[in-house]
Formats: sequence, structure tokens, C-alpha cells
Amino acid sequence: EWVRHEDFIRQLYEERTLPDVMHEMRNKHDFKATIKMYKMRIKQWGFQKKKIQHKIRAIARKNKLGVTHKKRSLTNPDDSNHGYEVVIRHEKRRRMANDVVARSTALTKVDVVEYFKPITSPIIMPQLLGIAESIFCSLRDYYEGSFERGIWVSDRQGLDCYSTKVAKDPLKYLNALLNQCTLACRLFANNHYQRAGQALITATAGIKKILEAEHPMTLNLLFGLLLKCQRKQRHSIALAILRQFSAFGQLLLGDMHPLSRICGWLASVDESHFEEIVLGCLRSTGDQFEVNLGPMHRSTLDSRLRYIDQVYSYHDVNQEEALQQSLLEKCERNLGAQDIRTLDIRSSLAFRYLERRDYAKAKRMGEDTLAYAHQAESPSDQMYLRTKGHYVLAVTQYKLHEPGLAIANMREALALRKSEWGVDDSQRSEILVEWLLKQCKLNFDGSGN
Repeated sequence: EWVRHEDFIRQLYEERTLPDVMHEMRNKHDFKATIKMYKMRIKQWGFQKKKIQHKIRAIARKNKLGVTHKKRSLTNPDDSNHGYEVVIRHEKRRRMANDVVARSTALTKVDVVEYFKPITSPIIMPQLLGIAESIFCSLRDYYEGSFERGIWVSDRQGLDCYSTKVAKDPLKYLNALLNQCTLACRLFANNHYQRAGQALITATAGIKKILEAEHPMTLNLLFGLLLKCQRKQRHSIALAILRQFSAFGQLLLGDMHPLSRICGWLASVDESHFEEIVLGCLRSTGDQFEVNLGPMHRSTLDSRLRYIDQVYSYHDVNQEEALQQSLLEKCERNLGAQDIRTLDIRSSLAFRYLERRDYAKAKRMGEDTLAYAHQAESPSDQMYLRTKGHYVLAVTQYKLHEPGLAIANMREALALRKSEWGVDDSQRSEILVEWLLKQCKLNFDGSGN
């Protein structure tokens, strides 16, 4: 099949970026392959870009900070000249930002992403559109550059991609940030301002570790948290988080790093447009995972689920359920009912049924999750699925007037989570207990015994 498309791929690759080539082949020729497969095949075929593109890119890099409209021609390594109009056309054809373009460069450090400024476009865009375009272009180049340079790695389609910068428990501080900010919103709503402030301090204390780890899911989880704060009418909390990420990002990763710049740009967006732009960012993370890893990769599917949840859970729950059900059927058809990716979506759908008070369907989903949990490959996935299954069963049994079974399943869910976090992690265990108590209103002591 590769041989049949070789000539057409060559023609596209000479004129376009690799993600554009993949999009064209996928949509118009129903030819699907991962970015890694494309790169291996292109290297094998010996494809190269047209020389003019290499020249113009070299010119832009050489003149990266000193180029303005006043300079009608640019320094060329080959001592020839290209007018600035040519460079502008090149940048526009590659769909780069008008104000900032983030591109990976051949530096000695693998975890550095360099930025350069192309010539400002003569078209003046509204400020809001300019910020949004800058964010989306930076997201695209950040994801592409991180995978290309080996900062983010994927071993298999059924496993989450991960960062090579931190080996131990990289999501620990991200989960703590999510839990503490959720707790702070709840405390503010109940007028417990001092405790809410303490929760926010605890939440932001781990931002340095989050940035040092640079996990692939950082922005995806952060965008979801910002939307949750916004919809709870806590825009001030969302801004505080963004400013902390931007400030620490500049200190730890550099002023031009995507994480710090994206957070800084989002913090400058007017509140009336904030939710719309963050939703666009969340959708973009899923698009970037799909381009770099494929549509059925676990990280891609996780991102799609979060986007569906954020878009429809507050507006159209029927549409949300339909989309999740469609995604579940697609995974069952392509991956099988026992694949961890299918089980992830099944457990997510169970939570939707809980929220809609369709307890019979939720109970059935919870039982299926528990039944398949032992077949997950990694112990952490098994524990994750068992915890979700026991929790869903506990809630449904309580609502279906089976309190004895509900309490037993809730204790089992809590015991599993505590065994994962450790007996000394009392703070997060306390948050979990409070959350479970509020959800189910069960009457057992907070120790989990």
C-alpha cells in the first residue's frame, strides 16, 4: 500500500509539512499511518524538501530576532537575496503564527525548544484572534517537537505516552493540583475562605515539579481544570493557576518555552472569551496526539474523552452520552472488549450514567469494568479499573437501596486508593474520603477501616 501511494506522498511532502501530508492522505485517500511510520518510510525513500524551503528557513533562523519590514532583503547563507515577501509567503503557507512561531531546532540539549520571530504579517488581526492563533500554533509545534526530540515517548498504542525527564510518579503533583483546586472551589462556595486559601497554596506548591516533569498530559489536564474553575464561577482561581505556571515556566524552562507562553497568553484573555478559547485548546491537544500517535492511541482517546466531557456535560448530556457510546463501539470493534482503552471508555460512560441517575446501566458498566480489570497488563491499570468499578457499584447499590453492599464496595475502593498513595499520604486520602462521603452520603468513619 505504501508503494501505491509513493509518488503522491512525494509530491505532497515537497510542498507541505508532514502533518499536512498525513491529514491529506487520511481524509482523501483513507490511508492511515502514524508519524513515526511516515518518517521511517520517507527516510527509506530519501525524500527531501525543495531547496527553496531550506534556504528560506535558514534565512529566517539566521535573522530570527533582527528581521523587520524595514529590511527589504535578508542575509542568505549562499550570498543570494530573498525579499521579505517570499519569507512571509513561506510562513503563511506553513500556517505559522503571525507574531510568534515555535519550531524545534538542532540544539545540543534535547529538552530545549527554541523560538524565533518571523517578519510580522502586514495584515493586522484582532487581538483575540491573534492570541488564539498564537496558542494553537505553539501547541502544534510543542507537541510535534517534544515527540521528535524524544522528550515524550510512546512504547505501545495501548499505553499512555510519557516524559523521559522524570521517571518516578510524574502525575503525582498534577493529580494533587486537580484535587486541591476542586476542594478550594467547594470551600469557596461554602464560604470557608481561609481553608480555601490554604487549599490553593497546597495546590500550587507542586507546580515546579509539574513543569520539571513536563508530562505529555500536563496541558490536557490543566485545560480541564481551568474549565472546571470557570464553570464554578471561580475565574480568579483559573487566573492564579495560569500566572503561577507562566512565572515558574519562565524561571525553569525559559521565557520562550511553550508552557509558560501559552499560560501567559491565556491569562491575558478576557473572561467573556476565556471558556471558548480553553475549549479550543483542549480539542487541539487531542488533535496533536492523533497526528503524532494515531487515532486509537490511549493518550489520543483520553484526550477525546476529556473534550467530550467538557463540551457537552454542561450543555447537552444526551449528545455527550451518544458520542461516548459511539467511541466505545469503535474501540470494541477495533480493539476488543477487553482492551484497556475500551475499558477506560466503558468506565467513563458509567460515570455519565451515574450523573444522569440511570443506575441500572451504571451498575452494569461497573460490573463489566470489575470483570475485565484483572486482564489489564499493568498492576496500576488493574488497580485503576478495580477502584472505578467498586466506586460505581457502591454508588448504584446505595441508590438502589442496597446499603450493605454499597458500604462494602466503597471501603474496597478507598482501600485500593490508599494502597496506591501510601498510608502516610493522609492529606489526599482525606480529600478522597470527603469526596466519597459527599457523593454517596455513606456513614462510615474517615479512616477507611
